[in-house]
Amino acid sequence: IRCVGAGHSFNAQCATDGTLLALDSFSGLISHDAQQYTATVKAGTRLQQLGQLLEQVGQDMVNIPDINKQTLAGAIATGTHGSGYALPALHGRVQSFRLVTAQGQELNCSASENAEIYHAALVGLGSFGVVTEYTLENWPLAHTERQVTMLPVEQLFAEWPDLYQKNRNAEFFYIPFTGLAMKVLHNQTDKAVTPRGEDKDMESLMDLKKLRDYVSWSPSLRRRIAQMVADNHGTEYAVDYGWKLLASERSVRFHEMEYHLPLDAQIAALKEVIDVIEKQRSDVFFPIEARVIKGDERAWLSPFYQQDTGSIAVHAYYEDDYQFLYSLIEPIFKRYGGRPHWGKMHSLA
Repeated sequence: IRCVGAGHSFNAQCATDGTLLALDSFSGLISHDAQQYTATVKAGTRLQQLGQLLEQVGQDMVNIPDINKQTLAGAIATGTHGSGYALPALHGRVQSFRLVTAQGQELNCSASENAEIYHAALVGLGSFGVVTEYTLENWPLAHTERQVTMLPVEQLFAEWPDLYQKNRNAEFFYIPFTGLAMKVLHNQTDKAVTPRGEDKDMESLMDLKKLRDYVSWSPSLRRRIAQMVADNHGTEYAVDYGWKLLASERSVRFHEMEYHLPLDAQIAALKEVIDVIEKQRSDVFFPIEARVIKGDERAWLSPFYQQDTGSIAVHAYYEDDYQFLYSLIEPIFKRYGGRPHWGKMHSLA
């Protein structure tokens, strides 16, 4: 028996010749503590749904990944994360969970009860049994301010340590063959709601694809045109609850490899990744994502175990060849001591 979540993972970790168990119908809020800001949630709850449920009881998730279509259990079991120098991955705020073993035994697991199973199965890839519910440590509901700005990537590299240390959530996307990066910052605020505008992710990616298709024969022209377009790209700004801002719609399909590196090695590794892509892979146009994640002591199989981390995610359009992720990109990640995201492409399984 294997459990499947939303099917967002890029590898076959849920494949089985036996029974595939989906918890799509097992979702919703079980209970909450208004004083301690905790909530007990069914494992099949989608992250987007969870944000709505917590808002109704005056709570918000401490952090949210870039995509919120996953089930809670699938996201936690694979070590899914957002970005934040002082913020752990999703599993870092799991107070306890309930596990049904292969023998049909129900176990309550926390740091003080069945502790070894808690530490082993928290990021357990579904290998220890079926998790049915989680108790999460949340935040009081508050507004978040979102700011998105385009700038030269070398400027961003120079500012990066200061940015991620001074902002609650900091991340950036490097746009291949442009010399430009998109800086994304989120911070708590008392300001009134300014709704987020229409998500233009698909439109922007298709523009980058056209640029690739028409002028990849001239990297310098490709860069100049992209920079001219970026000059007209103003700062994106919004204020709302965090669960409405931190995740984005990603309607363009892709293949993805993400590794988590020692934080002080992140930029050096990223520079090598950019250099290899721009010298050898003119077909790549998907932005490269960089984030930071606080290390944790809770999950033994977590890629963030006992290590503050800088992550790098490289994407390939779903119709394009993606083997370069293994042949060109993964060796760089491994050389810098990278640990793979368990739900994305890697050669360690």
